[in-house]
Amino acid sequence: MKPAHRKHLRIATLMWVGFSVVLLSVYMFVMAPQAQHREALSQEVVVLKKIYETSIADKEDQARSELDRHLSGLQDKLRNFVADTKDSADLVPGVAGLASENRLRGLTIRRCKSSELPDCTTISEDHVTITFSTSYNQFATFLNALERHTPVIFVDKFVITRSGEGGSNHEVKMELTVFAANERSY
Repeated sequence: MKPAHRKHLRIATLMWVGFSVVLLSVYMFVMAPQAQHREALSQEVVVLKKIYETSIADKEDQARSELDRHLSGLQDKLRNFVADTKDSADLVPGVAGLASENRLRGLTIRRCKSSELPDCTTISEDHVTITFSTSYNQFATFLNALERHTPVIFVDKFVITRSGEGGSNHEVKMELTVFAANERSY
């Protein structure tokens, strides 16, 4: 009986050794390379995350600078249409200067009330009424100068009364408006 136990013991030992060799081989040829590959991939993921976060931060900075440039451009455009407080005070002398450059006769300028725009606390309207006598050509030249003025002077209304004797001095009454920025509006 002893030899049968030894035989079974040898077979069991050989099986254990065989399974151990198989497990060791599986670990060395399958599991260890996968662990190394997983470690390399996790390091690559860390590097790619840093690159991604850097690119996102750069995009945000680029978008912010682009928005700042766009805002600056819009503020410049706004300055073409809205006079600041100092320029608003110079409205009457500015119109008088344009009138003298265009040789308008009998110029009278009356500054009317300033009015707030509805639902707007940063901009108000300044109104001016002017009357003068001129020819049609001089009127067209003056109107063109008003249209090209910076900040823009809006002509709300004008009335031309033809001269009675067929002369070239026609009476003109114009109502002008300038948008004026209130204190600290932009």
